[in-house]
Amino acid sequence: MGRVGADFQPMLAPIFEPRLTEMIVGHWHDGLNGMIETLKACRDAGIAGPLFGTETNSNKDGTGRSGNLDGFEIQSSRTPAPPRKLLALPPLARFLNAYLGGLNE
Repeated sequence: MGRVGADFQPMLAPIFEPRLTEMIVGHWHDGLNGMIETLKACRDAGIAGPLFGTETNSNKDGTGRSGNLDGFEIQSSRTPAPPRKLLALPPLARFLNAYLGGLNE
Protein backbone atom coordinates (compact mmCIF):
# COMPACT_ATOMS: atom_id res chain seq x y z
CA MET A 1 0.00 0.00 0.00
CA GLY A 2 3.03 2.26 0.31
CA ARG A 3 3.18 2.59 -3.46
CA VAL A 4 -0.22 4.22 -3.66
CA GLY A 5 0.50 6.55 -0.77
CA ALA A 6 -1.47 4.78 1.97
CA ASP A 7 0.58 4.47 5.16
CA PHE A 8 -1.18 2.72 8.03
CA GLN A 9 1.74 2.65 10.48
CA PRO A 10 0.59 5.63 12.58
CA MET A 11 -2.79 3.93 13.03
CA LEU A 12 -1.28 0.70 14.43
CA ALA A 13 0.41 2.16 17.53
CA PRO A 14 -2.84 2.96 19.41
CA ILE A 15 -4.03 -0.60 18.76
CA PHE A 16 -0.93 -2.45 20.00
CA GLU A 17 0.40 -0.11 22.69
CA PRO A 18 -2.23 -0.84 25.41
CA ARG A 19 -1.76 -4.61 25.03
CA LEU A 20 2.03 -4.34 25.20
CA THR A 21 1.72 -2.20 28.31
CA GLU A 22 -0.55 -4.82 29.89
CA MET A 23 1.98 -7.56 29.13
CA ILE A 24 4.90 -5.65 30.64
CA VAL A 25 3.01 -4.55 33.75
CA GLY A 26 1.73 -8.13 34.15
CA HIS A 27 5.32 -9.43 34.25
CA TRP A 28 6.22 -6.77 36.80
CA HIS A 29 3.24 -7.60 39.03
CA ASP A 30 4.06 -11.32 38.84
CA GLY A 31 7.66 -10.56 39.83
CA LEU A 32 6.57 -8.34 42.71
CA ASN A 33 4.06 -10.91 43.97
CA GLY A 34 6.73 -13.62 43.70
CA MET A 35 9.17 -11.50 45.69
CA ILE A 36 6.55 -10.82 48.38
CA GLU A 37 5.79 -14.54 48.68
CA THR A 38 9.49 -15.41 48.83
CA LEU A 39 10.10 -12.79 51.51
CA LYS A 40 7.18 -14.18 53.54
CA ALA A 41 8.60 -17.70 53.22
CA CYS A 42 12.07 -16.46 54.27
CA ARG A 43 10.57 -14.63 57.25
CA ASP A 44 8.63 -17.72 58.31
CA ALA A 45 11.74 -19.89 57.94
CA GLY A 46 13.86 -17.44 59.96
CA ILE A 47 16.19 -16.44 57.12
CA ALA A 48 16.92 -12.76 57.64
CA GLY A 49 20.22 -12.12 55.89
CA PRO A 50 21.81 -12.79 52.54
CA LEU A 51 22.96 -16.26 51.63
CA PHE A 52 26.65 -16.91 52.14
CA GLY A 53 29.05 -18.83 49.95
CA THR A 54 27.86 -17.32 46.69
CA GLU A 55 30.89 -15.15 46.12
CA THR A 56 33.97 -16.54 44.41
CA ASN A 57 37.12 -14.57 45.05
CA SER A 58 39.73 -16.86 43.59
CA ASN A 59 40.08 -18.84 40.42
CA LYS A 60 42.18 -21.88 39.51
CA ASP A 61 45.56 -20.18 39.83
CA GLY A 62 44.62 -18.61 43.20
CA THR A 63 45.30 -15.03 42.11
CA GLY A 64 41.76 -13.83 42.72
CA ARG A 65 41.46 -12.62 39.12
CA SER A 66 39.40 -14.25 36.41
CA GLY A 67 40.28 -12.82 33.04
CA ASN A 68 41.42 -9.41 34.28
CA LEU A 69 43.59 -7.27 32.04
CA ASP A 70 44.70 -4.03 33.68
CA GLY A 71 41.44 -3.68 35.62
CA PHE A 72 39.13 -4.55 32.70
CA GLU A 73 37.04 -7.69 32.96
CA ILE A 74 37.25 -9.96 29.92
CA GLN A 75 33.95 -11.58 29.00
CA SER A 76 34.07 -15.05 27.46
CA SER A 77 30.63 -14.62 25.85
CA ARG A 78 28.35 -11.86 24.67
CA THR A 79 25.96 -12.28 27.62
CA PRO A 80 27.51 -10.99 30.85
CA ALA A 81 27.38 -13.15 33.94
CA PRO A 82 24.98 -12.13 36.71
CA PRO A 83 26.53 -10.23 39.61
CA ARG A 84 27.50 -12.71 42.33
CA LYS A 85 26.38 -10.32 45.09
CA LEU A 86 22.87 -10.25 43.60
CA LEU A 87 22.75 -14.04 43.71
CA ALA A 88 23.22 -13.84 47.49
CA LEU A 89 19.72 -12.31 47.69
CA PRO A 90 17.38 -14.74 45.85
CA PRO A 91 14.16 -12.70 46.34
CA LEU A 92 15.79 -9.62 44.82
CA ALA A 93 17.36 -11.66 42.02
CA ARG A 94 13.98 -13.18 41.12
CA PHE A 95 12.31 -9.77 41.17
CA LEU A 96 15.00 -8.29 38.94
CA ASN A 97 14.71 -11.25 36.58
CA ALA A 98 10.94 -10.70 36.27
CA TYR A 99 11.43 -6.96 35.77
CA LEU A 100 13.96 -7.47 32.99
CA GLY A 101 11.84 -10.24 31.49
CA GLY A 102 8.96 -7.79 31.24
CA LEU A 103 11.18 -5.29 29.46
CA ASN A 104 12.36 -8.01 27.05
CA GLU A 105 8.79 -8.70 26.01
